[in-house]
Amino acid sequence: MLPSLPETKFWAGERYYRRLNIDINDFYLLDTSGYGGGFEDLNVKFAQASVAYLAGAREDIITNNGTYAKSVLDARLYNIKTPYGKLGLWYDYSFSKGGTTADNAQIPSVGGWAVGIGHTRTELWGGYNRITLQYGVGAAANFSTGIDDPTPVLQNAHTFRLTESSVIQPNKYFAIQPLVIYQEQFTGVPKQGTNTWLSFGARPVWYFNEHFSVAFEAGFDKTHSGTGLYDGWLRKFTIAPQIGAGREFFSRPVLRAFITYANWSEGLRGFVGGPTYLNKTSGFNFGLQAETWW
Repeated sequence: MLPSLPETKFWAGERYYRRLNIDINDFYLLDTSGYGGGFEDLNVKFAQASVAYLAGAREDIITNNGTYAKSVLDARLYNIKTPYGKLGLWYDYSFSKGGTTADNAQIPSVGGWAVGIGHTRTELWGGYNRITLQYGVGAAANFSTGIDDPTPVLQNAHTFRLTESSVIQPNKYFAIQPLVIYQEQFTGVPKQGTNTWLSFGARPVWYFNEHFSVAFEAGFDKTHSGTGLYDGWLRKFTIAPQIGAGREFFSRPVLRAFITYANWSEGLRGFVGGPTYLNKTSGFNFGLQAETWW
C-alpha cells in the first residue's frame, strides 16, 4: 500500500482473479485465475484500475522450452459511474510459446487479444443487473488463463459473447435470477464454420422461513455446430427443496434435493446425457447437492 494511494493493493501468488460468473449456470464468462501478480483498485479519478500478469500451464504438453504455458496480461478500468450504475472495461493479451516435443511434434507459438465491456446496475428491486460484451482472438479467445489444444490455426480462432443476467429480490419471500447468453465461436479451422449457442432461463426461489425454501429452474438452449455435426435445442425443468443459511438468493451453504426433467431435439440425439441417454431424446435425473463458498 502506498501512502499517497491508500486504496491501491499489490498482490502476488495464486488467485481467483476478478472472475465473473452467472451462478445458476455455474458459467464463468471471464476467468483469468492463476499464478501471477499485479495491483488493483488504483484511483484514476473517473475510475479504478488494475493490471495483472497471470499464467496457466498444460502439464500434459512438454516441449524443449519446458511446460507449455500461457502468459496473460490483464488490464481493467472499473467502477466508472454512469446514470444507471457502473461501467467496466477490460483488455487481455495472451501468449503461449511453442516448441518441439519428445516425439518431434511441433507445437506452434500463438498470441491473441481480447476486449470486453460490462455494465452493472447495482440496485434493481433488491438485486442487480449485469450486461457484458466480449470479443477475443487467438490464444485469448477463451477469455481464460486455460489453454486450448495447440493447433496451427489457433491464432485464427475468435469468439463473440453477449450475456445478460440479473438477481431480483423484492422481499424476503421471493428471489429470482434470469439470464441470457449468446455466443459465436470459430475454432480457426478453415471451412468449419461458426459454432453458435443461445441459452436463456431463470431460477425463482420461494422462502418459507429462515432456512427452508423451494427453487424452480427452467432453461432452454439452442446450439449449432459449424461443422454440421449437431444442430438442435434442449429444455430442462428442475424443482429443488432447499435447506439454507438465510433468506437471500446467495445465502450459502445450502443443501438441496432436486429432480430434473429434460428433453431435446433429434438433432442432439447422442450428444446429451452420456451413455445413459445415448439413444434417447428425454430423461429424468435426481439427487442431492450441497453448495457453499468462502
